[in-house]
Amino acid sequence: MRRRDDIFLDPKLIEFHRGSARASRAVFGALAEHTVRSAGRRPVQPRRLRSPHALACERDFGCDTLVEMESADWINLSEDELLEKKIRQLGLKLEGTEWDPLVKQLYDELTAKGLSFHPPCFVGDEWFCPVGIPAIFVPFFLVHERLRRLERKMVLEVEGETKEWFMRLMRHEAAHAYSYAYQLYKKKKWQQTFGLASTEETEFYRPRPYSRSYVVHLDDWYAQSHPDEDFAETFAVWLTPGLDWRERYRGWNAMQKLECVDALMRSIAGNPPVHQPSFRVADYD
Repeated sequence: MRRRDDIFLDPKLIEFHRGSARASRAVFGALAEHTVRSAGRRPVQPRRLRSPHALACERDFGCDTLVEMESADWINLSEDELLEKKIRQLGLKLEGTEWDPLVKQLYDELTAKGLSFHPPCFVGDEWFCPVGIPAIFVPFFLVHERLRRLERKMVLEVEGETKEWFMRLMRHEAAHAYSYAYQLYKKKKWQQTFGLASTEETEFYRPRPYSRSYVVHLDDWYAQSHPDEDFAETFAVWLTPGLDWRERYRGWNAMQKLECVDALMRSIAGNPPVHQPSFRVADYD
């Protein structure tokens, strides 16, 4: 039995939204697209919902017709007034926040594994890696305490608010970035091990909690939701410092997946990405 929100549920009867580790939740209100709202966790991974035209956009890290505000300008706004603002108006950046050293920690972990590509990180509306884009977006509400308080009030939690939780999510998203940057999902070995990335997604998935064919990293047996997530969760376990994955998963069928990730990473160690399309950050915030 697994306890969730003080209710005991039989795992055999649970059916999750795609990534109920990233489960869909109530948001700040009935707000227009790209207004300040809860990143929450969407029923389907946002990186696969992004419009294809973004792949052809030119990189633009700052150009926008909206006027950015300083934190002093919006920190004292009422909740209703703040909810009317668009995310990009808030002038939020990861640099200089408590999360900046953790981004550097991710880069150090990748370097320690011999990997030279450091996925760029930006502020977005939630945790995601846009489809086809080797970049990581961190949810806006983490960047300022005022937004964290509002997120907690409206959604009852702040996804990634502890350092450990933040790094778990960063390693997971880094996996998607690497899959795109090196086109790993197109490799025969990847497909034989994890399945096809083009596998049709369903809104729900029913995990097998006791399966040893998948690693366990994020909550709700997220690796079981889709081949892309299976790879991402396996990569995250492989990357975690101090975790002896060979010992932890000894005797599990998931060991074959970990060995596959290890071999793939060794094959690209020290090599630059083969796929770095231009894009507009403003299309994803």
